[in-house]
Amino acid sequence: MGRFRAALHRLPRSVLRVVSARTSLRNNGASNFLESRVPLRVEIARSANELDRLRPAWEALWKASEGATIFQSFAWNRAAACVFKDREQPYVIYAADPGGMALIPCSVNLKEREIELLGEKLFDYGDLLNAGDRRSVDIAWDEIERLHLPFSFEALREDSKNRDFWAELSIETFCSAPFVQGLTSEEFESRHIRSARLLRKLQRRGVQLRQHNGSNLPLLQDVYYRKSQQQNDNLFRDPLRRTFILAVARLRPRDFEIYTLETAATLVAAIVILRDGPVQRFYTTYYDSAWAAMSPGSALLFEATRLSLKRGLICDYMTGEQAYKMRLATGTAPLYRVHSRPSTQESPEIGLWAA
Repeated sequence: MGRFRAALHRLPRSVLRVVSARTSLRNNGASNFLESRVPLRVEIARSANELDRLRPAWEALWKASEGATIFQSFAWNRAAACVFKDREQPYVIYAADPGGMALIPCSVNLKEREIELLGEKLFDYGDLLNAGDRRSVDIAWDEIERLHLPFSFEALREDSKNRDFWAELSIETFCSAPFVQGLTSEEFESRHIRSARLLRKLQRRGVQLRQHNGSNLPLLQDVYYRKSQQQNDNLFRDPLRRTFILAVARLRPRDFEIYTLETAATLVAAIVILRDGPVQRFYTTYYDSAWAAMSPGSALLFEATRLSLKRGLICDYMTGEQAYKMRLATGTAPLYRVHSRPSTQESPEIGLWAA
């Protein structure tokens, strides 16, 4: 693995020379940075520190990219690059030409020797960032192909504006993400009387609803530790993944909302929500199994959804069509797995992997 990592670092970081410091995009929605400071180059970042050089372009692209989620933001990807550096080598491609800019936030899985997107297994939605025409995306992808490694990620959202590009590789249905949209909080409550009753029943037992933000790190740590103890296949049994959540919360506490049901002595249920613009992304649900007969997780999902709708927000229940989500959802968004195998023709870099 060490020689493989070293081989990655020997590849050039700037593939093309900067030939102009100023140009313009046809994307009127882009920031001033996009309009006037587009370097004509391809740059590859292989560490968290190298990602910092891309931050201005990355943040401008994220704001300009329609449909980009919190999982494509610079802050979340840089945190992943730091925390998971011994598992996935960052290999982020930034490309620009006179017509546009693109960024593909890749990493190389050092154990499997496969190209993925940054975020280990914790980013539900993957995608590239692009502003302007398609050529910059093709330029960036050429650099990925030069590694001559398998590529895959999940999941691509149906509404991705880059879906046509990814479809030129290979995409297949993965699952769906239930959501609640287009209802007032009153309409939602009237549709789910039983869930409202579950909540009132819990409240009569002394359970209280509370709301917290990401600055409550002890609570987040407690929620994810408890979650890790529930199922053998739970992602958060891995302590490094719990470390990642806390690292992002320290950096971006405003990205988190935590709804809890609590008694004086017990955390009965908790939902961790990621605030992503107009969307509430329901990221993690926990409940105390001793209270399972009273369905506290379902009751809390209902109430957190109702309160979010009252604020005019969309509620995304994220990956998976579990029954407790589908009972409340107004629709589902298809998600896809993207993958590509290297061509049989060897690239100039293929000899590095044999090392």
